[in-house]
Amino acid sequence: MGFILPWMNNQHEHFAKDAGVPDLSFIYQPEDLFRMADSYGEEGRREYVNSRLTFDLIFPIAYTYFNVTTLGFVLNQGMLGGRKMKILLLLPIMAMIFDLLENTFSSLVMLTHPERILWISQSGVYATMMKWIFVGLAFGLALISLVLTVLRAIRNSNK
Repeated sequence: MGFILPWMNNQHEHFAKDAGVPDLSFIYQPEDLFRMADSYGEEGRREYVNSRLTFDLIFPIAYTYFNVTTLGFVLNQGMLGGRKMKILLLLPIMAMIFDLLENTFSSLVMLTHPERILWISQSGVYATMMKWIFVGLAFGLALISLVLTVLRAIRNSNK
């Protein structure tokens, strides 16, 4: 993933120029998404949609897999409250769902351009915000889980 992200960023810069991409924003307005669609041009909108149907389908699956396996391992070890806390596995799954919804709505804005369908753009805005909330919670919990695992291993090796 470390090699793919810089390449994708270069691809985004190619068509996004200074307009940015909604995927990297936490908060933006529906009009911002319409403005992005305007500035991308026909080719840029096509590239944007293509990247959402390729890379941006794979990336959410990859980070969800990482988070679910990390959290699942830690929960199976009895940390973070044990089996009762398996509901925490929904955090990365919700992040992926909102990421895919964000991709769907922003792609629909690009595909229906120049028409401005407010409910589609607004849905994309909400999906982006929810994606980042769940991504942050999922990665934060995964990081805490890994730290707890390392601390537990150190403590057990000192006994």
